[in-house]
Amino acid sequence: MSDDSTLAAMANTTPACDAPADVELPGGTIVADRWTIVRFLARGGMGEVYEAHDRLLDGPVALKTLRRGMAHDRFVREIQLARKVSHPNVCRIHDAGRHGDLSFLTMELLAGESLAERLRRGPLPIAEARVILADLAAALDAAHAAGVIHRDFKPHNVMLVRRAGATRAVVTDFGIARPADDTGDAALTADGELVGTPAYMAPEQVSGKPITAVSDVYSFGVVAYELVTGTLPFAGQNPRELATARLTETPRPPRDLVKDLDPRWDAAIVAALAVDPAARPASASAVLALTDAPPPPTPVSTDRARVVLLSAAAAGVLLAALVLGLLLTGRLGWPTPVAHIDAATTAETQRTPPLTYNMAQAYRRKGDLHQALHHFRRFVVLASDPDSAAIRADAQHYIWQLEAALAADGGVAP
Repeated sequence: MSDDSTLAAMANTTPACDAPADVELPGGTIVADRWTIVRFLARGGMGEVYEAHDRLLDGPVALKTLRRGMAHDRFVREIQLARKVSHPNVCRIHDAGRHGDLSFLTMELLAGESLAERLRRGPLPIAEARVILADLAAALDAAHAAGVIHRDFKPHNVMLVRRAGATRAVVTDFGIARPADDTGDAALTADGELVGTPAYMAPEQVSGKPITAVSDVYSFGVVAYELVTGTLPFAGQNPRELATARLTETPRPPRDLVKDLDPRWDAAIVAALAVDPAARPASASAVLALTDAPPPPTPVSTDRARVVLLSAAAAGVLLAALVLGLLLTGRLGWPTPVAHIDAATTAETQRTPPLTYNMAQAYRRKGDLHQALHHFRRFVVLASDPDSAAIRADAQHYIWQLEAALAADGGVAP
């Protein structure tokens, strides 16, 4: 696993603390006859990170080394996978090479702070969280489109880069990423070490099952939960306990912690944290889209429901007058409304939008709200021609009114 502080320090352009005495590349070292080491930034699980100057292109870069003794092919895989993903919200990989027996890569040097550092100051306002999550969703969508699954998506692997008064969120560290068609063990190394960060891992990743793009969607949901609430959806005394909690426990809804949270945000985050991968939104962008979904209808009191029905009756009179006027002027060739309901007429409504509408009105006048709602809904589906737009809109209003009335009376719509 990558060290949390490595990524934060990698992006820092403020003076770092003095380098340890045992750094592999002291300041001033020229690496592969091209990069001059400016200063040590941090040491992580895979190696060390430095600020360096590219003598050929005359610009700053971050130079990341591979710790001696680690498999070189894993380092090469990080480079190959990261280079497949080209997006403004994904950290760019520039070059790779060897300096003596030391493997290294160079990447974009990001000036800012990690999302983990920002979260130490508390949860984010929804407006700020949405901007960041939109960037992260775009980055994950780009990776998945390129056939790459990140597998360690978390705030520590996100840099917040400020430029010209705006903040850009950048996803980094594809060190344990895998191609989407990889069939190897999803969660463990050959030594039985858990790969990934337990607090953000999807249930299938924890249990060693195959992972897919929606495994990253789960991690995206955990990050969204943390941005909104300032805490994680699960707790544990150690990494494995933390990882397995999501297999046996249900996360506390974010709205329990943030009372004024929009119900749509609550529902979107809970959907992303579904244990069953098939039950999650298909992408990170789809999770974010749920936060913009139309709000559910507000239940109304019984008294208001009666007012709604009276208003619906008045609207029905006006609509009937409109239809009659259209018929008399020859602009609408619909049959007159039915006066009674029988089996033959019901069968006919399955084929004719006008009769379907008339059936809905007849049931409404009889007080059979379920059948009226059913036929109004069917009319909206059947009447797709442009000339029916106005009446289709009125039918939709009836649908809303009937749904509200049934909800107020404890009824269940068909």
